[in-house]
Amino acid sequence: MTTKTTKYNIHEELLRPYFQAPMRDEDALLWMVLLHNYAIQFRPGTIDEDWAKVPALTQRHAATVLAALWPDRDENRASYEYWYFKYGSKTPYEVIESVPKDMMPRLLELRDKLSKDPRVAAIIEED
Repeated sequence: MTTKTTKYNIHEELLRPYFQAPMRDEDALLWMVLLHNYAIQFRPGTIDEDWAKVPALTQRHAATVLAALWPDRDENRASYEYWYFKYGSKTPYEVIESVPKDMMPRLLELRDKLSKDPRVAAIIEED
């Protein structure tokens, strides 16, 4: 049975290729920063809904996405609580302007990777 793409699972589908190999917590947290601060405009027909733009995720939702994708299911990183706590203590950025300058190049690199997905029309910074 094929799962339909919805606003609830599209982020997992988009990020799945990047979570196949071991990942440093720093990069995983930057994915959370991206998901929490950017809306994604999808190409028509990508999502089986009447809309094409998914707003930026809450911290909890972004943490849930990372936990669901973590390859080692026995590790504590497969729990959304782990990522939710880490985000709040290490990268509590509610707006892009709060992201430290030294982290921005890597964040923009991840954004650019995601924007190359054929389902994505645009990645839009949210206030």
